[in-house]
This record gives sequence, structure tokens and C-alpha cells, in this order.
Amino acid sequence: MTTLFNLKYYVIVLVLLSCQSHEVIQNSNKIFEVPQLSDSLSFYFPELLNDKSNNPMYDNFEQNWYSSSLYSFKEPILKTKIDDETIYRFLWLRSFHEPVCYSVKEFDSEYFLCTKTLDRSPAWYPHIEGKYENGKKVLDTLQKADRKASITFQQTIKITKSEWIKFEKLLSKCNFWNLQNLDLYPKSRDGAEWIIEGYKENKYHFVVRQTNFEIREAGLYLISLSNLNIPKDQIY
Repeated sequence: MTTLFNLKYYVIVLVLLSCQSHEVIQNSNKIFEVPQLSDSLSFYFPELLNDKSNNPMYDNFEQNWYSSSLYSFKEPILKTKIDDETIYRFLWLRSFHEPVCYSVKEFDSEYFLCTKTLDRSPAWYPHIEGKYENGKKVLDTLQKADRKASITFQQTIKITKSEWIKFEKLLSKCNFWNLQNLDLYPKSRDGAEWIIEGYKENKYHFVVRQTNFEIREAGLYLISLSNLNIPKDQIY
């Protein structure tokens, strides 16, 4: 009888533990910074990412793409930080689904994860609008690029110290701070950009991958920690 009681007790405890969720922070303005107005046309990444091609329409393609997304997410520029904070950011840009941004930060000896999604990728490159007349497309006026996209989901949760340590261990496992910044493998037209930035002990580093996934496990861990329930078939 005692053994049966103990078994039921442990089952109840395990169920309760499995049902626990992270505390949602209602006001996270003091925890996570927002961009300055001057950041609206700034590059978020070092010049290493800049495209040196001569095509003016798509010049600095990835730099503009990533920077416009982060500005629309109302994210600060990390490469110019000069404080003693520790923060990591995972920008996830998928071809067929909305952009997602995860920021994880140590703040006042506690640990927080902020998750955001956008309604679309910002129209950061110049494009020409047009309309069809008599079966032919007639070009209209030249439209200037913008960085306008709306945040559709934003939530900050408190994570545990052990979860923070596990994430940093995953970064250490893939040798994040010493990885080459850019992916050396040919990229496909359809896929997803995985960009992880880190700022720790006055050091900044970023890694971009699409085909070679040293950073994939760390990115997947942040996805699993957040309350943004993404179906498995949308993780690529």
C-alpha cells in the first residue's frame, strides 16, 4: 500500500513539473534595448557581410536583408556595444514563413529570452511597381526601399540558469566564438538563413549558416525554449 502511494505521489510530482511553464515578463523594456532612430539605415553587421558586386539594385544584399529585418524587429545593433552585458541573438529567416528573432540575455543575475515574429520580410531593396493593362505589365514609378514590417508576436520569458548554461554549452560545443563568419558552402535559393550573434566580455561575433549547421543545435534549443509553437515541418 505504501509503495503504491509513493508511486502515485511521484507520478503527480512529475506531471506537475512537466506542466510548469516559464514566467512571462509583462514589461521587458528595461531588459532588452530598442534601436535608435539613426539605426533605420544602418548596417547591423560588420563590413565582412557586404556584397561588393556592381548591381546597384541588389548591392549589399545580405547586409540589407538581415539589417532591415532586425530593424523591423526593433532590435539594437550589437556589433557596437561597449558594456559588460552578455547577450545572444538568433535571427531566423525562412523562405516560406515569417521571420523570427530570438534574443537571450543575462540581466541582473537573471536570464531572459525574448521571441518576436514579423508579418513579412521588409521590402528593403528598390523595386518597380507595375500593373497589367491589356495583358501587358506596365511599369509605374520607382519605389524607395523601406524597413517597414510589423511585429506580430513578442514575448519575453524568464529562463533558468541551467537553461542559460545549456545554451552556452551548445555554443561552446560548436566552437561558436571561433567559427568562420560566413557559410563557405553554396546556398540554395529556397531555404533558411540561420544567423547567431553573440556579445560577451566586450567581444562580438556573428555566424551565418544555411547549409552547414554547426550552430543548428543551439538555434533549435532557443526555438524549444520559447512559447512560439512552430510545427516540425516549418523548421528548416
